[in-house]
Amino acid sequence: MDAQLRDDTRAELKQLHHQLGITTIYVTHDQVEAMTLAEQIVVLDRGRIQQIGAPQSIYARPHNRMVATFLGSPPMNILPATYTNTGFNLGSQVLTCPAVVKDKLHLIEEQNFDLGIRPEHIKISSPPDLTVEVKMVEPLGRRL
Repeated sequence: MDAQLRDDTRAELKQLHHQLGITTIYVTHDQVEAMTLAEQIVVLDRGRIQQIGAPQSIYARPHNRMVATFLGSPPMNILPATYTNTGFNLGSQVLTCPAVVKDKLHLIEEQNFDLGIRPEHIKISSPPDLTVEVKMVEPLGRRL
């Protein structure tokens, strides 16, 4: 299907589901379809359930790397990090860890993490909290 027909079909499916008021199981590998159509998503990887929940909940709080990089376009950036008393050590840089995060995660000195950052949460600041290399920008109309 071309992109427009696919979008129109997705909208019709959603409308039909709400009109009929019945439980529907829809299987797709397309994360946009899953996020658009679902009230609940079951994320599978190699036949194993990775996470179950509402689309926005899974997007905001993925349980593991696979889910974090599957949902979202572009996907979540994953940075290997080690916690130190000063923050998250990211190689030669340290990202300060707010006290509320430290308390919530019960962080331990030298604990290793996969630190996930969604592209829309990245802000340019001066001086920078973290120096990174932008590898690609996708112009998508009104948003970059």
